[in-house]
Amino acid sequence: MTKDKTAAGVHTAADMYAEELKAGKISRREFLTRTTALGVSAAAAYGMIGLEAPAQAQEAKVGGVLRVAMETRAQKDPRLADWPQIANVYRGWLEYLIQYNPDGTFEGRLLESWEANADATEYTLKVRQGVKWNNGDDFTADDVVRNFARWTDGSVEGNAMASRFLGLVDETTKQMREGSVVKVDDYTVKLSMSISDVAVVPNLADYPAAVVHSSLQDGQDPSTNPIGPAPMCREKSRLASA
Repeated sequence: MTKDKTAAGVHTAADMYAEELKAGKISRREFLTRTTALGVSAAAAYGMIGLEAPAQAQEAKVGGVLRVAMETRAQKDPRLADWPQIANVYRGWLEYLIQYNPDGTFEGRLLESWEANADATEYTLKVRQGVKWNNGDDFTADDVVRNFARWTDGSVEGNAMASRFLGLVDETTKQMREGSVVKVDDYTVKLSMSISDVAVVPNLADYPAAVVHSSLQDGQDPSTNPIGPAPMCREKSRLASA
């Protein structure tokens, strides 16, 4: 087995990125993005370069009027989304496995955490426990595996996710390769890539990667079946950080 952690529990590549930052070869933001994409927590990443993670913003004051203007576009199956404005609507009830933050770090949403091996050919995803869909169903590893099957389906025209996980796809069938995405237990999923891929986490945070319920039909407008885990996940995350 390839060793993928240092004695301190940090991915071996993180030390290399820290040295590149010190040498001026990469920016602080790029350092944070690369290390957290490999499963290093934001707090640990900041600590490696002698900084403290930024303080979280205070909750907004209740009351008043907030006016927002944006372009709106017709809704479609999230994996077919070709404009971020589409996602700005379904974000109201759908959620992502991972979130990309303004400081360049990646944060777990429906995932509690993740780890990558040394050459980024294996990822272990830990599902956040206690999250429910807003129809009462539990959110589990089965939902994660099912969404990966949707994302990797290259037979669906316009699937914006199909080319993002080539290491999980059978080139002949253009479907998820057998054994590439495995449920280890109810809250753990293992990805086995056929190639090294450090873009797995960034791709999971992009706007077409919204996680959908099993009842959503292929190609269906998600607003006609607004089942999602968003409120539950956000409340869970808020309580965990309080």
